Amino acid sequence: MRGGVVSGAEASAPVVAGRLSECDLLRATSIIGVVLIHATSPFLADMVANGGAGSKRFAFLLAINQAARFSVPAFFLLAGFFTVLAGSRAFAAPGGARTYLLNRLGRLLLPYLTWSVAFLVLPRWLHHELDPADLLTRFALGWTFTGGYFLIVLAQLSLLAPAAVRFAARRPAAARLTCLLLAAGSGGLQALAAHGNGRAALYLRDHFSALLSLFPVWAAFFLAGVLLALDRDRLMPVLRRHRLSLLALGALALAASFEDCRRAVAAGASLGIAASFLKPASIAFAGAACAGLLALGGAPGRVLGRTGDALRGLASGSYAIYLTHGGLILAVAGIALPAWQAILSTPAGPFLLAIPAIALPLALHRLASRRLPGWARFALFG
Repeated sequence: MRGGVVSGAEASAPVVAGRLSECDLLRATSIIGVVLIHATSPFLADMVANGGAGSKRFAFLLAINQAARFSVPAFFLLAGFFTVLAGSRAFAAPGGARTYLLNRLGRLLLPYLTWSVAFLVLPRWLHHELDPADLLTRFALGWTFTGGYFLIVLAQLSLLAPAAVRFAARRPAAARLTCLLLAAGSGGLQALAAHGNGRAALYLRDHFSALLSLFPVWAAFFLAGVLLALDRDRLMPVLRRHRLSLLALGALALAASFEDCRRAVAAGASLGIAASFLKPASIAFAGAACAGLLALGGAPGRVLGRTGDALRGLASGSYAIYLTHGGLILAVAGIALPAWQAILSTPAGPFLLAIPAIALPLALHRLASRRLPGWARFALFG
């Protein structure tokens, strides 16, 4: 926070001011997870299309993909958590909520506009393929670059944040019940889309991507973060005492998520629906993984030394990675050299794609922080 103004990092959740080591660990692992999801998804989609969904390579990549599915829920949880820490005092002041929200939305949506122009508008303009109606739809739903829907949803949740914080503070039991009902609703929608029959299931399958751009399906994670922040002095020690149980629960939920995804693909569901963050098992896995990583507390900084410093650096640059990694993965995966394509076809392929998708945004973020004027940093990274 700078002079009471929420930074783009704070507003967007992948990067937040302050040094809470447990949150740094969760942010750092989550951004690696986001990158690995998008690095594995093209390979998985190709194998599904070409009848390779039963192969060992498919199972290996699917396991990585599903193990990373806690990441976007974690970012929404962190958004709710830091909304309380950064915004509660502002919400209580006269006119504070309006000022907070204007700053927050500006720092979310201006980088969204910048990278949307870079990744979508300019290429289509250069190829004379601009379609105003299509562009409007893509901008509204966050389909302008990889993961853009996250910023659209977070903007929606930001508008509801003052009311959500008041509700959770005044009626915590009702807020916890609401959180559980929202999670059950999201999981139910995914289950119907993946396994259901009839008109409602067909409609959901046809519109599932658009559903991910609407706040209700993600609100459970945001509200969970709000509740955790409001009662963190009591809840954090509880998480630490039960970290082994959380590990066991996470392992069981991950196995269930993997099997659910495999069965849904075999039954003909699209990979996007089958692998979704919103599977009931994936929601359980996300909750256990987030709680388990937070339960580690300050241990990484004390035990890991320089590795802990690297995690903090990765957490600080995670918003830059989130904004730009998708375009970099597509660019590197599109290199046509036969030797390179042969390497990408090995199990190491997604990890090789992940390296530039993490390293280059970090370098750009550092360069922007050190060399660019404030308005340019604001436009790029909020």
